[in-house]
Amino acid sequence: MTDEKNIAERFMALDPKVRGGCLRTFGCWFGRPMDNRHRSVSASFDGVVLRILFDDDETLEVWNPSELVVGEKVKIPKASRVKWSWYFYGEPKTPENLKYYDYRVEDGGVTSDTNSAWPARPSIDEPAVELA
Repeated sequence: MTDEKNIAERFMALDPKVRGGCLRTFGCWFGRPMDNRHRSVSASFDGVVLRILFDDDETLEVWNPSELVVGEKVKIPKASRVKWSWYFYGEPKTPENLKYYDYRVEDGGVTSDTNSAWPARPSIDEPAVELA
């Protein structure tokens, strides 16, 4: 769990160039490495789930984020669950085109579930979230 400061407020206080970028969750790139650039527009934290909204109606949800580490990349080293949702690119933004990757830390590893055609192979040894 994060410290007493609101992780969403700290995230949104970062320079916009730092709080966006290519997304990697548990070692899995979304798309090819450095292929996509996501720009965050808002964030909220309810004490359990950090929700970050991005400019193309994409959502990153992070359950029980450990901390926010800012350097060359923004990282959240540990979380109990991470879900990335996006609309299939080039298609209408309808419920049937809403895709997701859902990662859960279980039994010392990370499981993943997706409705995307591209499965992921997450690693517990990688940060839960990285924006590079």
